[in-house]
Amino acid sequence: MRKIFFQSYKGYIIGFAIMFVIFFTYMFGNMTEEIKTFEHLLFYIDGLFIAGFVCICVGGLIAVQNMGAFDTFSYAFGGRKKTQATSLYDYSLKQEEKRKNNRFTFVPYLVDGLFICLIAFVLYLFL
Repeated sequence: MRKIFFQSYKGYIIGFAIMFVIFFTYMFGNMTEEIKTFEHLLFYIDGLFIAGFVCICVGGLIAVQNMGAFDTFSYAFGGRKKTQATSLYDYSLKQEEKRKNNRFTFVPYLVDGLFICLIAFVLYLFL
């Protein structure tokens, strides 16, 4: 179980960086004259939820990609060399071999997103 959640800290740092950028983009993009003081907690909650939800979606897309759902697109539109796999089936098998070592790369993004959404939900309950 520990290996699933703590493969590397790089994923968690990247996830929090993505959420940080989305949160402050939302906050400063929606600032008007009457809320420049940041006294409204609802804007913080909305920014946190949006950032967490985007991170969950990114983690979900990475999970679907790890299952091989986008292999057809990468085979069709990817710039592969003629010396590589000649059929889609061979290409899928080669990609599956590459993904065997990194099966749970999506977990840090899901954990980060769920954590931030949970914080937003708790803040919303006490608003």
